[in-house]
Amino acid sequence: MNNMNLFSIRVLILSAFVFAFTFCDLNATEEVKLTSDSTDTGDRFCCSVSISGDYIIIGADCDENDGRNHAGSAYIFFRGDDGWTEQAKLTAIEIGEFDKFGNSVSIDGNYAIVGAYYWYEGQAYIFERNEDGWGEPQELEAMSNHGPEYFGCSVSINGNYAIVGAYRDRDRQDDPITGSASIFVRGEDQWTVQELLTSSDAEQYDNFGYSVSISGDYAIIGAKGNDDDGSVSGSAYIFVRDGENWIEQVKLTASDAAEGDYFGISVFIDGEYAIVGADCNDDGGFNSGSAYIFTLEDDEWVEQTKLTANDASSGDHFGISVSIDEEYATVGSAYTDDNGVQSGSVYIFVRENDEWFQLQELNASDAREGDLFGRSISIDDGRVVVGAVEGDHGEVEDTGAAYFFQDLNERPVIETEIEDVNIDEDPEPRRVEIAVLDEIFIDANEENADSLMFSVCDSIPVELNLSIDDENILFFEPDSNFNLADGIEIQVFATDTEDSFVSESFNLSINPINDYPRNFDLLAPENGYDQIDREDFEITFEWTEAENVDADTISYSFILNVVYDEIDETITHAGIEAPMFVFNDLRTVLSEHGVFSEDTLDFVATWWVEAYDAELTTESNERRALTIPVPVSVGSISGEMPFKFSLNPAFPNPFNANTEISYSLPLDCRVSLQVYNISGQLIETIVDLEQKTGTYQVILNGNKIQTSGVYIIYLSTDLYQDLTKIMYVK
Repeated sequence: MNNMNLFSIRVLILSAFVFAFTFCDLNATEEVKLTSDSTDTGDRFCCSVSISGDYIIIGADCDENDGRNHAGSAYIFFRGDDGWTEQAKLTAIEIGEFDKFGNSVSIDGNYAIVGAYYWYEGQAYIFERNEDGWGEPQELEAMSNHGPEYFGCSVSINGNYAIVGAYRDRDRQDDPITGSASIFVRGEDQWTVQELLTSSDAEQYDNFGYSVSISGDYAIIGAKGNDDDGSVSGSAYIFVRDGENWIEQVKLTASDAAEGDYFGISVFIDGEYAIVGADCNDDGGFNSGSAYIFTLEDDEWVEQTKLTANDASSGDHFGISVSIDEEYATVGSAYTDDNGVQSGSVYIFVRENDEWFQLQELNASDAREGDLFGRSISIDDGRVVVGAVEGDHGEVEDTGAAYFFQDLNERPVIETEIEDVNIDEDPEPRRVEIAVLDEIFIDANEENADSLMFSVCDSIPVELNLSIDDENILFFEPDSNFNLADGIEIQVFATDTEDSFVSESFNLSINPINDYPRNFDLLAPENGYDQIDREDFEITFEWTEAENVDADTISYSFILNVVYDEIDETITHAGIEAPMFVFNDLRTVLSEHGVFSEDTLDFVATWWVEAYDAELTTESNERRALTIPVPVSVGSISGEMPFKFSLNPAFPNPFNANTEISYSLPLDCRVSLQVYNISGQLIETIVDLEQKTGTYQVILNGNKIQTSGVYIIYLSTDLYQDLTKIMYVK
């Protein structure tokens, strides 16, 4: 297999809500650090890694093999009864300086492939494991010969097929450098080239072939230099095998592609899932990085999700390496600073249904600054190997080191189901026991439940009062009149000491016996506020009908509470059947209760409605104010004939209770004096009548306005218009 990685989160859709939990199905524990005694500073041991079963291959492309600078090598490690041991050191047939043998590696079963992309056009070698170990390699050569092609810059092997990238390849010497990838197939005794792949829309410096991966009948090829969505935004191509031919099936780009993302710097494909890294995406900061997962649906590849680190920050380069294996995806972020500058991290994601969630962040146990942990990654069957290309080997610094992570923990086991619960509202006794959780779950490792911790969703209705007591009994004590007639699914979790968990769900229904009326609103008049003209005390109050849950007979009570000065009086009218109440003469009612007279100023009351059935009562969703403002007075303050129209500033201004507004008329005319809010909405018409020549004064009461703010006084006649501002402070 090629580079890969694992792990898990769980998403639960309960009722109409979505709850996310960060427990893991598998818990990755670092088992061993892999190094080689033959490595030295600068060898870049672990520049590439791959795992398959009990075998790991590790590239060291700057190893001074046979005294040749940067000739490179690759190491095979085997896990036997005594753990991991170095089994073989692989080298090229002809060792050359700056070959960079080991820059890319891949292993699957008995076959391993190693790239050496710096040898002129480049080379790749396939090694076969036999009874005597790893035999002499077969050399794979580029199909063209047009200068440095970097053939072998990326390699992948799966079953009978291998793929080798050459991101600087071109068709002819003078053609643009676009890149290619070669497919090789295994015959009876050797590997032969089957097809040379290029993109259908190749352009100069696309870097097609910079990264490759193959799985079954599918191959994916990264082209990080593609410019479709801006310079080096990047792309990737998926090819499908049809007999002996490989056909370009789709070109992949990110849904949010942008200039400089380098989408395609890393790729991996496993069955019907593919992952593509874009290590210079800027979602979490400059070059924070991201990765994209694509899935095959009805013969079409579609983007399923975009992955980013939960703690993403600038310069992390999340996505510089990627891998995917069944429901697990791993992404390298070699430049994170968790344990020092560029110490590096690897992130594990898990797929639940069609959603992907971050499960775990991996770091080396001896992490330090500059290790670049995560520069390479690989996963196979729950086992992960991570390369730290600048890690240390004992006292020798910056040799490179690999870290192997093994799943050592099993999930708890569900012994029996939790029975569904269906009860009536207001149960007796109030405490309803659902299950003894120690009898539902057991710990798979210790064969007992002593180490298990239990929990439930923390976003279920609080009225349930769902709890787990000290004896691990799950129970609830529902609030009075609380019901769940439609039922709700509740999930219970058992988590062990390694954070592995299992969940069991049950359905809870609470049937209504008698439920209170609910959900009704008071209706506002067209002008937006409840106000009575002192000349007409007839008023109608309206509200929406209350929701009748139990189909009982619902009646209403109208309540008016008058509070001002030393008065605090409540007036109630009960037994109302329709959602409205009419006062034909509210003045008389108020007078009878001693809360209003002609001398009353600034009358303010509050009204609301209560809905009730035979047993239960509920209040309207709001309360509203009722006012009886002081009347506006208009009078002549001067019998002298003005020489011109004028509108004088209000006084006082700002005002709280009343303000005086005066204006002058040099001739008889019809006068309109109005109040507008700052948005131009008419609030009140103060004057609208024929007036003779003179100067007039109007007293405006603040209750006409009600809401604090700036307002416009607008004077209008047939021959003159003017305005002035006032400020009401409530």
